Amino acid sequence: MFRFGKSDKDFLDIYTSYSGNIQRTLRGMTGSDSVAEELTQDAFIKAWKALPEFGLRSSLKTWIYQVAINVGRDWLRSHKTRTVDLNENNEEGSKAPSQEQLDIQEAILEL
Repeated sequence: MFRFGKSDKDFLDIYTSYSGNIQRTLRGMTGSDSVAEELTQDAFIKAWKALPEFGLRSSLKTWIYQVAINVGRDWLRSHKTRTVDLNENNEEGSKAPSQEQLDIQEAILEL
């Protein structure tokens, strides 16, 4: 059982228990080990700062995962790739992505 004080040991206990799985989840969302590592740290900083407001309405694990998922979603929103206009003239001569490719890209970004 975790104590909900703000000591270094409390933070280390929580981080040790959940960081590996959260980082794997964020790696799945972003496709990048380095981004997932950074977002994991961001999620734990946000969770640590908000811990006094946690209020035990859900399990600590559920709450921390939700914080991490929200951090991942925020990152995805801010890093959406520019889609190519299919009506745009392509000076490079390369093939524009198909509508199916654009639909897949959009579906991935919505995850």
